[in-house]
Amino acid sequence: MKKLIFILCSFLSINAFGQNNDSTNRDNKVVNIGHDLPTTKPHLKFLSVIDNKMHYGYSIKKVKPIAILDVEVLKGKEALDIYGKLAEHGVVVITTKKYAVKTYQNKLDYLSKEYKNYLKKNKNNDSGLVYLINGVAMEGKQYDTIKKLFGVVEKIRTVDFVEKFSEKLNTNNPKPIIVITTQQ
Repeated sequence: MKKLIFILCSFLSINAFGQNNDSTNRDNKVVNIGHDLPTTKPHLKFLSVIDNKMHYGYSIKKVKPIAILDVEVLKGKEALDIYGKLAEHGVVVITTKKYAVKTYQNKLDYLSKEYKNYLKKNKNNDSGLVYLINGVAMEGKQYDTIKKLFGVVEKIRTVDFVEKFSEKLNTNNPKPIIVITTQQ
């Protein structure tokens, strides 16, 4: 029994001496580098803004890469001007696709009753629509369309929902068109 206690004490003391200041905080809790930072070391924290919500010391590992639309890193004066003292160690701004879609859909359904009805009928799925922004059709990958619509959401002036086509539109596309006009 004495040998077992000796071995256990030896093991614990070796582990205690093997830890350095970078791997423990003041409470002697082990911290995995690259995960959430300990609350006792605020000098190591940075501000993350995920979908327009601030998280101080929040692990960005909680956001799935496939869900991300855009990532922006702000440092120095630019970060401080926008987010204040909390941003003194930098800011990581993440926009998810889900947030971007919800944002532009809210703006468009506010401006167009027909668009709102279409979304309601199709359970917020807008993949059956063609978006036309200032006369330019948004074609290609869904990612590009989401990014472009989210990028102009604050500049949108008018929205027209064209469900039935006339020959004047000169298109063979059977999808409804959302005609968006923005401030130039």
